[in-house]
Amino acid sequence: MTTLNLQVAASADDGEQGDATSLLTGTYIRWYQGSTCYGGFRFVPGASIPIGSTNISAVFSYKYTHTDYDTLTATVWAQDAAGPLQFTTDDNNISGRTPTTATAAINETDAGTDWRTLDVASILQELATSYTITAIAIIVYDATSDSARWTTWDGNTSNCPKLDIEYTAPAAGVPRHAAYYHRRRTT
Repeated sequence: MTTLNLQVAASADDGEQGDATSLLTGTYIRWYQGSTCYGGFRFVPGASIPIGSTNISAVFSYKYTHTDYDTLTATVWAQDAAGPLQFTTDDNNISGRTPTTATAAINETDAGTDWRTLDVASILQELATSYTITAIAIIVYDATSDSARWTTWDGNTSNCPKLDIEYTAPAAGVPRHAAYYHRRRTT
């Protein structure tokens, strides 16, 4: 079993989008009353997670900045891609990414400022079924009237979101090309 302990590692690896505008350099990601808001968090494993990996365990962790901003009802998914790029300030750069079918839900009221965790194993398993994963972009979407703020990389590099993954890589096999077998049978 392989273990990866990842954390947002650059300013452009997290961002927020309210309406169409994306922001990358704030000290927190916010979901606020009366707006449709997205938060994006990108993780780079350093080494790829091979296609066909199984037994995936994945926990997404985050911290609220203050007890006045610790209520959130949101849907969480990942960008359906092998290696999502960093976020940009282009319009709809977070919301416009193709979502995975698998999702997870956050439903917290007065959650406090300690680390919070969310099981995202089904989301990562969906990605590993289709791709060799070289980066992961987690998207958090809230269309309610919550008031929440999470610490970003620009705000505190130790307290920005984390992604802890365990997986079993597929057994290494020797690929056999059909032409090889055809030559062996005819010679």
